[in-house]
Amino acid sequence: MNNALILPPLVVFSLADSLMDLERKINHGGEYVPRPEVCGVLRYLKDSGVDMGVISASSGESARRIVKEQKWNNYFVAVVGAYDSGNPKPSIEAWQLFLHRAKMRRSRPSSVWFIGSGNNNAEFARIINAEFLSIQELENRLFNNPV
Repeated sequence: MNNALILPPLVVFSLADSLMDLERKINHGGEYVPRPEVCGVLRYLKDSGVDMGVISASSGESARRIVKEQKWNNYFVAVVGAYDSGNPKPSIEAWQLFLHRAKMRRSRPSSVWFIGSGNNNAEFARIINAEFLSIQELENRLFNNPV
């Protein structure tokens, strides 16, 4: 029996709830600090050929600035922020705008993982028919999965 992990073609992250460490932000003068596990997760997914993106509750300008400051631009096919679509997450419009910006308008990926935490992100994952995982669950799947 082959227990190898099958990755989806697309993984979408909530910015503050999965990529950034909100606890450490408080201790760093309000600056966003990436979670320690994030760089390894992003590299692994990119090296595995998985497309990634961000749909954030932050403003689009703020989300794109944080992604640029962290030097993550090359990881993501699109970064969409709150109200970029006119309706914040959890709205189908935010998802549709993400697909448009990621040039996936005609062919929605067959399977999607949405990485975040909390009820809002869980609801968004349900709306877009994605599997909902925390960053810790994703890390466990990627690095602790028996092969």
